Amino acid sequence: MRTALAVLCLTVITLSAFGADGGLKIGYADLTRVLDQYERRFELEATLKNIQATLSDQDRARIQAISKMEQEMDQLAMGSPERMDMDQKYRESIAEAEQFRRQSHEKLNQEYVTMLQALFKDILAEVDVLAKERNLDFVIKDQSADEQPMTRPEIILQLSQRVVLYAKPEYELSEEIIKRLNEKYVTEDEKKAQDAQTTDAPK
Repeated sequence: MRTALAVLCLTVITLSAFGADGGLKIGYADLTRVLDQYERRFELEATLKNIQATLSDQDRARIQAISKMEQEMDQLAMGSPERMDMDQKYRESIAEAEQFRRQSHEKLNQEYVTMLQALFKDILAEVDVLAKERNLDFVIKDQSADEQPMTRPEIILQLSQRVVLYAKPEYELSEEIIKRLNEKYVTEDEKKAQDAQTTDAPK
């Protein structure tokens, strides 16, 4: 997931504007760390896993049905009308199973993209609020390098991802962003509990 997030968050920023006092007010945040610690991500990933499990169960049921059809077809005489009819249904079932797998793959990809977009939207909104509160001119993206690269492409990718090579720790906003996001985030279970309390409350 880290590679996908890194590609999603990769930006090129040119610092060419200056504040009224002749200097820039800049903060920076490690988006990989923010995404890793944002609690909403875990709920969205759980939803994605449930969708994947459901699709896998449906695919398995199709394969079992095809296998049963194949066994039944083997019991019929070659060239008989019954076998020819069964063979047609067998081929159609295989084609439908292949189409289902393609559609399932596309659905999972779309769900993953939607999940990342939702998380990224939340982060950008919180960064916007924090930047305005602190009167910052820029908030730029840092990229943690916790994982040790094993190959040449990995080290090149890791180096190319870095935007902030050095900055004073007081300009680092990651922890504040994570704290704010998680304070605002309400899980689905908590939402249901709140709705239940509202419904049960005396009028």
